[in-house]
Amino acid sequence: MAAIGFLLVILFILSLFIRLNIRVEFSHDGNGGRFTVDLRAFMGIVRYRWEKAPAEGKDKEAKGGGPDARGPERDREKEKGSAPEKMKKVMENFQIKLEEFLRIKTIAQNFFKKVKIFRLEWVTVVGAGDAALTGLFSGVLWGIKGTVLGVLGQNFSLRTRPLIHVSPDFQREIAETRFLCMIQFRLGHAIFAGIKILQVRRKATAKRENRKRSANL
Repeated sequence: MAAIGFLLVILFILSLFIRLNIRVEFSHDGNGGRFTVDLRAFMGIVRYRWEKAPAEGKDKEAKGGGPDARGPERDREKEKGSAPEKMKKVMENFQIKLEEFLRIKTIAQNFFKKVKIFRLEWVTVVGAGDAALTGLFSGVLWGIKGTVLGVLGQNFSLRTRPLIHVSPDFQREIAETRFLCMIQFRLGHAIFAGIKILQVRRKATAKRENRKRSANL
């Protein structure tokens, strides 16, 4: 066990020096869209590419709306417990989930500050076939992009001048966009953040289970 623990510590220390470079690209035009993620490490020796083209024309499966076989049983479950007891359980679960969310948010923010953005491009061409609507859509898009850029600048280490642009086309009905982002972070920082998030989730789950057992006694 001691040898395994020592090996894990060595691997974690080594991971602090491993930089992951990730290139995220999304594009969409009249013929569909495409989303790709390229990951590189060890000076490009290790490479991984994930690509997905959004499926078109697929209808979501309709969920059954027939009679519920658990109807009588579910009605009996609803009758159990008084309103104050139910409200107390709801408030306790809400408090646990809120504490879990705030802790995970803090961990994520600390990790994001270590993520460096070296390239950021977001170019959009929009046209509604009407000059007034095209101008309206362009203004809304500029507002959305400005908000997203502000969030990225506050939470990440922005090392480049973003290329953000909206081109209105007053002659056509068109909606084309291309988003490109290149980020870099150390593998060890991601592992450490993931471990801390798992610990927070386990503690929250254990707290909920303890309260359920106490309520059943």
